[in-house]
Amino acid sequence: MTANADATKPFVSIHCGRLGDGAEEYVFGGRRAPSDRASHYARAHGGTLFLDEIHELPLEAQDRLLDTLETREESRSRRRAGSLDPLVIAGSSQPLGTLAAQGRFRRELWEQIGRLKLAVPPLRERVADIPPIVTRTVDAASPGEKVTVDSKLIEYLCLQKWPGNVRELEGEVRAMLLMRRPGEALGRRHLRGAGGGRRPEAATPPPSSARVAPRRVRLVYVSAPQDDEWRRRLDAHLRPFEHQGLVETWHAERVGAGEDRRAEIERHLTEANVVVVLVSANLLGSDETYGTQVQRALERHRSEGLRVVPVIARQCLWKDTALGRLSPLPTDGTPLEQWDPIDDGLSAVAAGIRAVLQKPRS
Repeated sequence: MTANADATKPFVSIHCGRLGDGAEEYVFGGRRAPSDRASHYARAHGGTLFLDEIHELPLEAQDRLLDTLETREESRSRRRAGSLDPLVIAGSSQPLGTLAAQGRFRRELWEQIGRLKLAVPPLRERVADIPPIVTRTVDAASPGEKVTVDSKLIEYLCLQKWPGNVRELEGEVRAMLLMRRPGEALGRRHLRGAGGGRRPEAATPPPSSARVAPRRVRLVYVSAPQDDEWRRRLDAHLRPFEHQGLVETWHAERVGAGEDRRAEIERHLTEANVVVVLVSANLLGSDETYGTQVQRALERHRSEGLRVVPVIARQCLWKDTALGRLSPLPTDGTPLEQWDPIDDGLSAVAAGIRAVLQKPRS
């Protein structure tokens, strides 16, 4: 967090992971930026610029941000007129200090923005925030209509753990609104899934005579940070299975600010029914992903029959590792990066994972 701002001035929020190519120019202005509007940084002048998931900002754009912040401080110290001066707040679900030590985030930028740090607890520890988040999301998604939210639904949502924090809650509420008829109050009957969607983990178990929808398979991804884009693309192909109630997925990017990253990963690997490993040289060479996470999954595979599915993302010598004893996807072992089009490979992997999900659990 840097600088100062007036709360009545503009608030500009950017999700750095959604900027794509030309991120630097969209934030600060340049040839690729829309010609009919100022850069995000200029629009926030006198107000606040919020850079969400700043760890996903490309290194070149990080350099530009660092130069901008340092130049601004020099201009302020010399009282130069006309310089842009927004309050810059950065948010991240990843430990920036650790990323900086690993060379995956600019250390100088971390030192600049990390002067004042605020750790936001996960949503499950901020239950009082859930009702206003629900109300805000409903109002934003239903302009021109006053939608009533059933109090029992609010109580129900407050019992959830929300591993994806605010974004997961907002996504659930928006999905419920799509199931609602005009004029209806939003209630539990609009939850996704058979019988009203997910059950709160703290809820009283139903009587044995009641019909209960099958529990979703818990699928956890293990991948190197350099392969996050492969994981996102595969996750998009598995999304229909989530809508069908077959699976609920989790990955390390969902670890919230203030949470113990290693402990959360260990917990989800322990609770998983299926682990999908995106295999590449980056993963095989990582003490954290291969040396710890993959080995934990393989340990459960040997002792408990956990289903571990290697997905060959990029060419590497994976057959010479412990993963070489497992059946890979794609089934012929051709890396996804060699498929043309790549979506054909991802579809083949998704079909293979669906077959795994539909197998009876051991």
